[in-house]
Order: sequence, then structure tokens, then C-alpha cells
Amino acid sequence: MALDYNNTARSALFVDLENLIINSRKIGLSIDFDRLINRLAQYGKLSVRRSFGDLDKAIRNEPRLRQPIRSALMRCMIQHEDVLYLTEHKNSADIRLVVEALSISYQYPDIHTFILVSSDRDYLPLIAKLRELGRTVVGVGITPDATNEFYIKACDEFIYYESLFRQDEIHTTSPASTNESNQEEIDISLIVLDDYCRLLFEAVSAVEQRSGRCSGGSAYSLMRQLRPDLDLNRAGLGAFRELAKEAEKLGLVKIEYQAGSDFLLSRTKSPKPVTATESARNSEPESIPAKRIEHILQERLKCKPLPEPQRLTIYKAAEKIIKSTDGGIKLNTLKEQVLEAIPAAGIEENQLYKLLYTIYRRGAFLCEAGNSHYDPKLFAIATPPENWDQLYLIAMLSVLSVANPAIEMKAEQLAVILCGSTERTALLQDCLERIGC
Repeated sequence: MALDYNNTARSALFVDLENLIINSRKIGLSIDFDRLINRLAQYGKLSVRRSFGDLDKAIRNEPRLRQPIRSALMRCMIQHEDVLYLTEHKNSADIRLVVEALSISYQYPDIHTFILVSSDRDYLPLIAKLRELGRTVVGVGITPDATNEFYIKACDEFIYYESLFRQDEIHTTSPASTNESNQEEIDISLIVLDDYCRLLFEAVSAVEQRSGRCSGGSAYSLMRQLRPDLDLNRAGLGAFRELAKEAEKLGLVKIEYQAGSDFLLSRTKSPKPVTATESARNSEPESIPAKRIEHILQERLKCKPLPEPQRLTIYKAAEKIIKSTDGGIKLNTLKEQVLEAIPAAGIEENQLYKLLYTIYRRGAFLCEAGNSHYDPKLFAIATPPENWDQLYLIAMLSVLSVANPAIEMKAEQLAVILCGSTERTALLQDCLERIGC
């Protein structure tokens, strides 16, 4: 269904408050409902505004946020329903949100746009039902890394909460230097630009095959359908015309300007095999590929990979805990005990879990048969701890080779990225040979 940007249209907002708070605070974003409401004004009058979740549970590590968030909810006229936890790990906030959204859709048939603020793919059935009822669904995820791909594609349009903030307002819990942060921002925007230029080429190809001529408006509309989370700001662009010019520079399309504001686009017969990233390599030959590899790993892991010193600290703590535990220990329990053992290491919970889970999947531990896949019971050490990092590195290289087969695997460069120095080049070369690269 096409989006209605008429200011007289009515829309409904539903916020998964715990999901918003937890994922936003991971990257240091404030909970700013004013910015959110202003951004959503383009979808019409927000006649219904609902929020669900256990606020105290969501801010348990930052209790000072309780009053500011409650005040912001009241100021923005968002009706919040506290849904307490019935067990340690689960409440029914998502069910309450689904029930309320469906109730609103039947009670107010004139509300055509439903806006869902969450990165949780558990809402996919709700999105499917709303679209079946003829409603338009706008998703608001927190970050690209924290949002499931199927959830994005299920929506008619998708935006990211982090896009409401300037880059200098986004801080991870382990911030790099200012220069490194700025470099990473530039590199990621180039990667997104590459992606959008190729997407534009696909859109122009599809429109030309269907109708022979492709206007800029037709190409942009199809790109929106193919990628609901299309956001030109993430590529460092301010308008679609700028994207078309970038794609023309790469030899992907040709622009034919028309009277008025629109223009025609056509495919080139043989696009040049060049990317926006490659065009920047003359000035910065080494940093671009390295940052791209780091970005791919972070995107796949949904967290920033841990550097070698922190990994070795975790291995030592995990080995000690497993050897001192009788009767086995659950993976999540091991994670919690390791965090308690190394509180000053600056390691995030999800980073630690991904590391332990990765080496578990690579055979580091003896586990109970038929146990939970994501929280197995570990009985003993199967692979000597001094080889655990090799298991991790093999897993990371496998991720890279599957995610982007075109990446040139160089042991020396990967040793710097994954281990911090070229001293590990021989180890990385051995890992590459083990996965057939």
C-alpha cells in the first residue's frame, strides 16, 4: 500500500519500550520521544500513541533514567502500560502490544498507517496481519545491526532510530578515538553508497524491462519497495538526484535531464566494475578495506568483535570456572560468572556471549546431548584452551568468506584486524588454509 503523507491522515504509534531503551543505550543514545514524534509527523496525525514494557527492568542499570523517560512519555502524550515480568526472562508486553494494535485496526478503520518502534522480529505476524487488512506499516528499528532483515522487508517503510541523532551523539560503551570514529563513519557511508548505487541499477533495469523508459521517480519508488530501510543520509547524500549522479560516475546509469524537476535514467551497456569504496582508495589505500572487513564482522555478529587481549582474558576466566564447577554449567551461567570475574575489562554482555557461543560451536566444550542449542550445558573442556582463539579466528574467517566471497583474504592484514599486530600472521595463514582460502 502506498504511503499517505497527507497531514490530515491518521496514524497509530506503538512502542516496545524495553526494546527501544536497551538497544538505544547500548550505543549511548538518549531516549528522545520528541525527536521521534517530529520524525513521524510526515505520516499524518498520530491519533493513537501507545507504549508497553517493564520500565524498571529496562533501566535496571541506569535507574536515574526512570523519571526523565516517564516525563517524556507524558509530555508526548504516549499512553504507557507497565507490563511486569511474570518470570525472570519473560513478560507479556509484546502480546499486549499486538492485541492493542489489532484492536485499534478494527476499531478505527480510518487509521491507515501503523508505526511500530522495535527491532524484534517477533512482530512479523502482526505486520503480516495489518498489511492483510490493508494497513501501511512503518517500522522503526534502533540500528541496522540490531534489526532483523526479514523484519525490515516485511514493512512498507523502515527508518532507524539512530538516524534521528548526529553521528557525534552516538557513542559505544568502548569508544575509539575521534579520528577512528570519523574514519569508520566515512567508510560505512561509502559501503552504503556502493549498495545503493547497485540497487539503483537493478531498479532502472526492472523499470526499463517493464515500460521501456525509467523516470527518476519510478526508480526511487521501486527502490523503496525493494529496500524499505532506504535512507540516503546513511550514504552521505541529501537527495535522490545526488545518488543518481554517483551511480553515473560509477558507470552504472546515464542521466537524461528533462524540463522540470524529474529526469530519465537508463542503464549503461557495460557497467564499469568500480565501487565508491574503490574510488577512495587512492588517498587511503589501507584503512578502507580494513574498516570494511570490521563492518562486515560487526554486522554479522550484531556486536563489535572483541580484541585479542580481551579474548584471552575471557578464555582464562572461563577455563577456571569450568574446571571448578561440578555437574556442568550452562553457557549463559558461564557468561554471567565470567562477567563477574572480570568486571573492569569493559566487555559487553552480548560480546561475551557471542565469543563463548562461537568457540562452543567450534567444539571447545563437551556438552550434554540434546541440550538447548543456544544455552547448552557444558560438562568439560574438549579443546585445549590455548587453541580456543584459533577456533574463534577460523569462525570469523568463515563468516567473512561466506558474507563476501570477493574479499581478498590476506593473512597479514587479517592479523592486524583480528589480533592487533602482524605477529599473528602465521596463525592467520594457518586458519585460512584450514577453511580452504
